[in-house]
Amino acid sequence: MLILVALVSGACSGGGSSVSPTSLPSTTSTTTTVAPTTTTTTEAPVDEEAVLLASYGWNERGAGVRVLQGVLGIGVDGHYGPATRAAHLAEIEERGLAAAGVPAVPTTTAEPASTEVPTTTEVPTTTAPVAFGGMGAEIVAQLLGQPCIADGALSDCPPSVIALVSGLTG
Repeated sequence: MLILVALVSGACSGGGSSVSPTSLPSTTSTTTTVAPTTTTTTEAPVDEEAVLLASYGWNERGAGVRVLQGVLGIGVDGHYGPATRAAHLAEIEERGLAAAGVPAVPTTTAEPASTEVPTTTEVPTTTAPVAFGGMGAEIVAQLLGQPCIADGALSDCPPSVIALVSGLTG
């Protein structure tokens, strides 16, 4: 672009006027517009029938259960519980599919520990001999420094004390 500027000289002095062309530097403005980048992700299609027919376990947790819940259109928490089972059975019935992979509801929440009857062993009650009964038992307890002897019943005493008392009484 070329701009001509006219200079008027001598206008104030009363002299002749002359016009002189002056060229100015040319400037160019360029605007570039870039189209926005879009990213498209495509998930692999899910074989819904295979997901519905897969076997699941009660209280199972994981990605497989999340996929099932997505197919069922219910809340996705990854846990196969009562709500997932009810929706699973309803969808299988609606599609006329077999329910072989649907887990049964457990009848109890805890495994039985054992069917064996525990055996108990009774600890024999050992009492101080008659010679240590009453006041004698208290005195022997003080002398030997074993307070468990004071009541006359030795069942609360360690085996070493029982042996000691038995040795004293013969």
